[in-house]
Amino acid sequence: MFWPAVVMSLVAVSAVIAIILSVRLTATNSVPSATTGLHSWWNRREPSWREKVDEPPAAPDEHTIADWLQLIRAEYHEIPGLHLTKPQVQQLWNLDATMCDTVMEALEAIRFLRRTHTGAYVKAVT
Repeated sequence: MFWPAVVMSLVAVSAVIAIILSVRLTATNSVPSATTGLHSWWNRREPSWREKVDEPPAAPDEHTIADWLQLIRAEYHEIPGLHLTKPQVQQLWNLDATMCDTVMEALEAIRFLRRTHTGAYVKAVT
């Protein structure tokens, strides 16, 4: 008499667990249902790593001149004695020649930076 009761209680517990799991899965829309359909469920899922490999790289962040001025000023404040040439500035912050000229000339104009006789940019003494 003992074993049939144990078996019945295990069946009841497993049925309750199955019901709880099915309610959780349908509440989060993690499995397709008759109302959503397989196609719409598939489009909502997270892409796999194989699909992510085929995606083109994201466009680089568009930085404004003000962003570059703030960043470069912060770097010169953080690193005392920093002196960089124009090619080093371009390489360090991945700037094209036009943006580099614009930003560095603006920092010179406000007398934050000055150029040495070797062409390096250093923090101006204030």
